[in-house]
This record gives sequence, structure tokens and C-alpha cells, in this order.
Amino acid sequence: MLREILFLFFCCFSASGLVAQVLEIGLFRASEIQKLSVLPSVGRSEWIFDGWLKYAPIKDDGITLNAEGNKVRVMQRGQTLGRYATVECRPVEESSNILKPLKPDYPEWAYRGNLKFSAAGGILKMVNSVAETDYLAGVLRGETGKDKAPAFYEAMAIMARTYACYYGKRHKSEGFDLCDQTHCQVYKGFYNYKPWFDAAVATRNQVMKDAEGRCAEAVFHANCGGETALASSVWKNDIKGCERVSDPFCLQSKGAVWEKRIEKAEFMRKAELNEHQWQQLKMQSDSISLYCYPDGSRPSAIYYAGVKVNPVRLREKFGLRSAWFDMEILNDAVYFTGRGFGHGVGLCQEGAMEMGRYGCGSEEILLHYFKGIQIVPLRIFPNSLNGIPQTPLN
Repeated sequence: MLREILFLFFCCFSASGLVAQVLEIGLFRASEIQKLSVLPSVGRSEWIFDGWLKYAPIKDDGITLNAEGNKVRVMQRGQTLGRYATVECRPVEESSNILKPLKPDYPEWAYRGNLKFSAAGGILKMVNSVAETDYLAGVLRGETGKDKAPAFYEAMAIMARTYACYYGKRHKSEGFDLCDQTHCQVYKGFYNYKPWFDAAVATRNQVMKDAEGRCAEAVFHANCGGETALASSVWKNDIKGCERVSDPFCLQSKGAVWEKRIEKAEFMRKAELNEHQWQQLKMQSDSISLYCYPDGSRPSAIYYAGVKVNPVRLREKFGLRSAWFDMEILNDAVYFTGRGFGHGVGLCQEGAMEMGRYGCGSEEILLHYFKGIQIVPLRIFPNSLNGIPQTPLN
């Protein structure tokens, strides 16, 4: 017993006395998975059924899980091992396991750490208990891509850690901390790409804090089109530190400008317009322009079909890349010409990538996009959980 307590202690604390966080991540939250296979990738794991060790480590065999009502049916080699309320795949050594959804069929992903399964209404519920370092690397995999400057990866690692600090209990009522979708941060499990792990380690414990000493609301997007947006022009409230910032770094990127053409019939259907409103829109279309603002700022509202509308609503209706656009009607078609990709608030990823290529450091990148913030060590994660990290912060 004493040995287990000491093991937990040394795993959960680094040499500097800082907490090695374990996060609970809800997996496949955008899908209703009914059946999947769990295959060992590296190392060995043991299986716990309804809190009891029922299945000792077997290196090469996979397990199939099938949701049946509120129970999980466990199978191996076509044989049913039982039906359980909870199933856990726990690593015995440093390991990873592959989850392959079978019904419906989706691509497989590898995960480190504990994997916990349950079922509700015939749908599998999956939670990955993962060390912070592995989680951040999985977020960088989902949100950045390969072959970028180390400073960009480090800036994104600080952003991702700060985001997890700020939103760490978003899914508490569902039994986990964060999900793996864009609703939180895209998390794509384990992938052994050294620059992502190096960034997580190099920025260990660093977060962005606002002037009041609290974790900042770290938001980002793909491309701002040359100027970031105020949060209040996209959402209901402003975000501390997210001011409107000129950003020439992203202007040479593919996401800086875009065009889209929509035929009259499709536009009228999606906008729910009648012919009279369409004709009214045609007459006023010359005035619907983002370039009418002398300072280049984004319009907070436009008049379309005689109604004042937030451009964000139009972006949602017509699947536009951003809410910063010109709109013109020619020959019974609507032409959108826009700038940027995403909501435009906070850090512009393509601009940050370019800053990294120019030799800017991670702190310089973050301070360009966020005003009045500091990058400081976080001694204790506010949502610390009990558990054994897979990758102790030594």
C-alpha cells in the first residue's frame, strides 16, 4: 500500500513541485458509436470489468465492445466474455491502444492512458484518462499539422494548456473534463511525432493569464484575413485580451482571401426569401461590402432583404469561410468575396506560423495577438483529477 502511495506521489509531481495533470477526455463525441474494437498497439494493458480485474494482459489479442442498452457486451475471438456496466482498459506499462469504430465505420485512432467504456441507450460512451503532455501532443496533432516552426508549436501548446485550464470542467455533468471535438479542442489521440511532444515539454506548466491573474480564454482560428476581430462582433461578449490586431503575417496564406458563388434558387431557399425580397436585395447589393469601413474593420451588421442581419448568421447559413465579406448579385447568382478563415478572434494560426518562420519566439507570437496577458507557470491545475499520469513530468 505504501509503495502505491509513493508511486502516485512521484508520478503526480515533478522535480519543481508542479502537478502533472491527468485529463479526462470524452472520445468520439460527434458520433454515436455502437460497436468498436480495441487493439493493442504498443505495450500491454489489463481489462477491468465492473471494477474487478477479469482479464489479465494479453499482448496481441483485441477486444470487441458492443453497446446493448445500458450494458457493454465484451467479446474476444467471437466469444462473449460477459455484459458489464463499466469496462476499463488500463495500461500495465507504457502503452497505447487503437480504437476502431465498427458500427458505424470510422477511422481508427491510437490512445495512451486509461480507456473507460460504458453504454447508454445502445451507444458507447468512451473516456480517455490521459497525461497532460500526451493530451497536448494530441491537440497539436488535431489543430496544427506537421512541419511547422518550433515556436509556433510552443505557442499552440501554451494556448491548448490555457484552454484546458479555462474550460477544464465544461463536461463535468457528463463525467469527463473536455471532449475531443472543436467544441473544446480537436484531440486526435497518440501519434509519435517528436516536435509536438517537444513543444509540450518545452512549455511545461506555462499558461496565459489575464491582468486579474486568471487563466485567459485562449481562442484561435485559421486565418484572420489581415486583422483579428473583437469577440463581441462574433459572440455575445468581449474576451479579455482579444483586441482587434493588425496582422500582415497571414496575408500571403491561402486562407487570406476566398470567393464563393451561390445560385439564386439555392440562396433564396437557404435565406427563406420570396421573389419580392430577392429583388429588394438585388437593388441594395452594392451597399453590402466590408470595404466600406475606412479603418478596414469588420462590419458588425448588414442590411439584407430589408432586415438588419449579423454577418455571422449569413456565414452559418451559406457555409462561408468567414463573416468578413463582400456580397454582390450578378446574373441571378450571389457572389461572396471574403477575407480570412474562421471566427477571427484571438490567435491567427497562419499568421503565427509565419511569425515562427521569421524567427519570432512563442511568447512574442502570443503577445502579438493577446494584449494585457502574461505567460507564467501554473502551479496547480484547477481541475486536477486523481489518476496516474502515463508520462510523469520528471
